[in-house]
Amino acid sequence: MIMKHWWIIIGLFFLVSCGKELKKSRFFTEGSCELCKNLIEKAALELPGVEKATWNFDDSHLTVHYDSTVINIDLLQQGMARSGFETQFYPADAVAREDLPKCCKERIPQRNAPEKLH
Repeated sequence: MIMKHWWIIIGLFFLVSCGKELKKSRFFTEGSCELCKNLIEKAALELPGVEKATWNFDDSHLTVHYDSTVINIDLLQQGMARSGFETQFYPADAVAREDLPKCCKERIPQRNAPEKLH
């Protein structure tokens, strides 16, 4: 009886995981401090299909692991812009930006040349 339950659990695991197509992308996302890092990562994780998000202060790039059957790189950048953070291809939503803490509203130059969407 216990073995039967294990087979069901293993079968469900494969059924759920087979539909995902995980990808990793990295793109400029404007930020200036540790608070920005937390807000950027939180905003990214709230987007559908995003499984992991890490913002790097040194180069202002966000690395995102996501299910490409749910979301793509363009929608990721649009989502970040709607959250008030400028990306390499989308300006920050002005209303959302006003709700950010003062330090996160500061404009910083893009530290690296833009990467192409992939």
